[in-house]
Amino acid sequence: MGILQGAAPGSATADGLGIAISPCPGQRAQPGVGRAEADHSRFVQRIRRRYGAQLPVLGAGLPDAAAMREAVRALREQGRDLSGALRVMRHLVMERLAVL
Repeated sequence: MGILQGAAPGSATADGLGIAISPCPGQRAQPGVGRAEADHSRFVQRIRRRYGAQLPVLGAGLPDAAAMREAVRALREQGRDLSGALRVMRHLVMERLAVL
């Protein structure tokens, strides 16, 4: 009798407890997917309350370096200094990653 009872041979388990790990169906980087799943998060709610008007600045999909540079540029055009634009962009990226 093994420690991982009920787990298939070669399957991933969490902390050796025999709990099989499977990917969540909503983890694909598609625009709009996962938005409702992140609504319960207090972290996401706080970011949306504070930076809701700036959320479209980041663009859709998984944020990459080009999208983040564009977001910082747009935030600078709105009158923010560089440190403020980077701070807001960081929050927007964290919200997006939580959603995806």
